[in-house]
Amino acid sequence: MFLRAIDYPSTEQHCREHALQMAEFVDLRRAVARDPGAFGADERTGIRQWFFNHVVAEDRRFGAYYRRVVCGAAE
Repeated sequence: MFLRAIDYPSTEQHCREHALQMAEFVDLRRAVARDPGAFGADERTGIRQWFFNHVVAEDRRFGAYYRRVVCGAAE
């Protein structure tokens, strides 16, 4: 995995967040399979919010770490 390869200090936390989100997506997929109407506006909004928050917060942190530690760039 990329984060382990660059020795990112928050790798385990980041992986746990992904695992939790994937479990929620699996639950949502099962709910939609049972009832296609289950994927409504609230679910779409929740997915968009998670993705945006994750990219803005978590992925930005490891990007800064990568630039600083791996690339040697100043912050």
